[in-house]
Amino acid sequence: MGCKVIVRLAVTTLFLLVLLTLPAVVYAAPQVSGYISSPRNVAYGNSFSISITIKNSGDKTAYLCNLVLGVPAGFSVSKTNIFIGDLGPGKSKTYSVSVTAPKYTTTGTFTATVFYSNNPGGKGTSLAGYIFPLTVQVKRGNLITFMLVSTSGILKSATISVYDSSGKYVAGGAGIASSSTSGVMIQVYLLNGKYMVAAAGKVDTQRGERNAFGQANFYADKDKSILMNLKPIP
Repeated sequence: MGCKVIVRLAVTTLFLLVLLTLPAVVYAAPQVSGYISSPRNVAYGNSFSISITIKNSGDKTAYLCNLVLGVPAGFSVSKTNIFIGDLGPGKSKTYSVSVTAPKYTTTGTFTATVFYSNNPGGKGTSLAGYIFPLTVQVKRGNLITFMLVSTSGILKSATISVYDSSGKYVAGGAGIASSSTSGVMIQVYLLNGKYMVAAAGKVDTQRGERNAFGQANFYADKDKSILMNLKPIP
C-alpha cells in the first residue's frame, strides 16, 4: 500500500515539473491605446488644436480602427469621428482636430476611444482602446482692441487674424465701419504672450474701392489697444 502511494506521488510530481518547464502559450493580439495633447489654457473664443496619438502595442494588426472624440460642453470641433484604418504591430499615428473654445470661463475634459477588430474583415472580436483624457481650462485673458483705419481713403470693412509666436491661428474677427466712425473696431481675448495680427479690408479711394492690408506684432499683456493703418495694394 505504501509503495503505491509513493509511486502516485512521484508521478504527480513529475507531471507538475513537466508543466512548469513547458513554454507559456501566448496568443497574438492587437492592443491599441493613446493620449491627447493640446494647450492646457486658452482664452475666450480662441481656436486651438488637439492632437490624438494612438499606438498598437500588441503583436498583431489592429484592423478597421475608428477614433471617436468626446467633446466637452461649449467647445466646438472640426470633427469627432476619424477613420484610421489598419494599424500594424508597434505602429502609431497622430491626428489633429481644430477646436474653438466657448466665450466664457469653464473647464472641459476631452476624451477619446478607438474601436478596432482583430479580424481583417471586421468579423472577429470588437475591441476598444483607452485614450488618456486631457482637461482644458478656458480663461478670460486680456481684452485686446484693434482699431483699423486707412489714411489712403475710407475703410468700409475689415477682418483680422491673430497668430501666436509659433504661427498658429488663435483668434479672429470682422467688422464694418459705421457712419459715425472712420475706422473699424474689432476686439478679441488673448492670453499673455507675443502675437502677430494680419488685417485685410476694403477701402474707398479716389480710384475706387481697393483691397488693403496691414500687420503688426504685439504683446497681449502690454498692448491692450492697437491702431493699424491698412494700406491699399498698389
